[in-house]
Amino acid sequence: MRVPEAAGDGKANIILSYPAWKEGNVTPATVEVPIVETKPKSDHRDRFGSGLDDERRAVAAVRELGGRLETEEGDVVGVFLRGPKVTDAVLKRLPDLMDLRSLELDQCAITDAGMAHLLGLKNLKRLRLTGAPIGDAGLARLTGLTNLERLDITGTKVTEKGMKRLKQALPSLKVVD
Repeated sequence: MRVPEAAGDGKANIILSYPAWKEGNVTPATVEVPIVETKPKSDHRDRFGSGLDDERRAVAAVRELGGRLETEEGDVVGVFLRGPKVTDAVLKRLPDLMDLRSLELDQCAITDAGMAHLLGLKNLKRLRLTGAPIGDAGLARLTGLTNLERLDITGTKVTEKGMKRLKQALPSLKVVD
């Protein structure tokens, strides 16, 4: 079989050879096949799968820490992590989970500076930061998460002033404290 070449009409011609029953000859046949283009699910992945190794490493890091993953159709859409072993270094890996929509961090040792790593989570809708030692400075780093719908900051050091500034930047955000 020859590698298909695209014709101007959106079809590829593939040359196949098979034994013809007539006179015992091998006769080539041409088959027209429509060209089908696929678009990757995420803008971060190209058709050769770049970014998938980073995503696998992020999944492995979550599992290594005893975290839970929620998946839909093979995509990681939710991550649940708990405990002091979850640090800013772990947050740095999370943007590799390109389809992440829900993130729960409970009693984690993350800092205000580490919150900047979450800005790569463009699809994030729900974020739970319960018991994390973050304050207003960390909360201010979340203003770029324009798809964020719900934020739980129970047990953090965030003040009323910090919440007010975030709500000004993200007016439709529902905050639980």
